[in-house]
Amino acid sequence: MSTQGAIKKHRGRPVGYLAGFGVFFITLMFSVGNAVGSGLGLSMIVGGSPVVWTVMCTIAVGFVLAFKNVYGIIERILLGIVALMGIAFIASAVLAQPDWYQALEGMAPTLPAGSEILVVALVGTNFSINAAFYNSYGIREHRRTRADYRDITLVDTIPGIVAPGIMTILVIIVAASVLGKTGQEATTINALASVFAPLAGSVGSTVFALGLSGAAFSSMIANATAGGTMLSDALGRGGTGGSVTGRVVTGVILAFGLVVTLAFQGSPVGLIVIA
Repeated sequence: MSTQGAIKKHRGRPVGYLAGFGVFFITLMFSVGNAVGSGLGLSMIVGGSPVVWTVMCTIAVGFVLAFKNVYGIIERILLGIVALMGIAFIASAVLAQPDWYQALEGMAPTLPAGSEILVVALVGTNFSINAAFYNSYGIREHRRTRADYRDITLVDTIPGIVAPGIMTILVIIVAASVLGKTGQEATTINALASVFAPLAGSVGSTVFALGLSGAAFSSMIANATAGGTMLSDALGRGGTGGSVTGRVVTGVILAFGLVVTLAFQGSPVGLIVIA
C-alpha cells in the first residue's frame, strides 16, 4: 500500500486529499530551486545563458519522464548523477582549501544573528517530506517484502541518509571557504558562476558547476515525478508515475519551476532561499 493509500485508510479521504495537495505544493517550491540550479550549472560548464539551459533541462526531464518504464530509467540516471555529484563535491572541498579545524568547530550548532530564514531554508531543503512520502511508491514498484527490510536498510536506507548528509556538509564548507576568501556576495547569476574562479581558476569553477548541475538536474527529475505520482494517487487517478494524471501534474510542476525562473532572473540565490 502506498503512503496516500495508508493515509486514506487510517485517517480518512479528506486527510488523504490534504496530504496529497500539501506534498504537491512542496514539490512546486522545490521545482524553482531545481530549475535555477540546473541552468546555472550548465552555463558555468559550457557557457551560454543560464535561462536557456534551464529551458533545455526542463525539456530533457519532460522527455525522460515520457517513457513508460519511468522508475527504471530515473533510477539509472540518478545513480550516475549522484556518483558525479559525490566526486564533484569532494573535489570542490579539496580545491577550496578550507580551514578544517574551524569546520570541525562548526559542528557545534550556533545560530548567528539574522540567519533564521536561511536556517529554515536549509532545514526545509534537506528534510525532504515529499521524498519521504514517495519512498513507499519505489518500494511497491520493486515489489519489496517485509523479509527484504534488513537488507534494504543496510545497503540502501542508511547510505542514502549518510551520503546526502556528507554532501550537505561539504557544500557548506566550500561555500564558507570560497565566499570568505573572495569577499564576494553572490546575489546574481554572474556572481555565483564566477565565485570559485579566484581560488582554483577554470578547473575549480568546472568542478563546482558539475556538482551544482548534477544536484539540480537529479532533483528536478525526482521532485517532479514524486509530486505527479502522489497527487494523482491522492485524487484516485492512479498511484504510478506513468498514469495520465501523474504525467499531467508532473508537467505542471516542471512548468511552474520554469515560469518562475524566467520571471525572476535577477537573484537566483534569493529564489532558492524563498522556495
